[in-house]
Amino acid sequence: MNVDNHNAYLRLLVNGKPARPFNIKVPPPLVGDINQVEKLKEMSYLKYGRPREEVEKLILEKYKSL
Repeated sequence: MNVDNHNAYLRLLVNGKPARPFNIKVPPPLVGDINQVEKLKEMSYLKYGRPREEVEKLILEKYKSL
């Protein structure tokens, strides 16, 4: 759809039934600090990252039996 930036159209379920669609305006995202990008990437890697070999092994094990 051609929707302007910071606009959205919603159709909610109310008591299990669709309500009349409506549009909302959302505030633009806050301006971030570009200097923190590398620190955030490193934190994400340390928290969620796993060695590539480990991930590939899990994938092969999962699809090998198919």
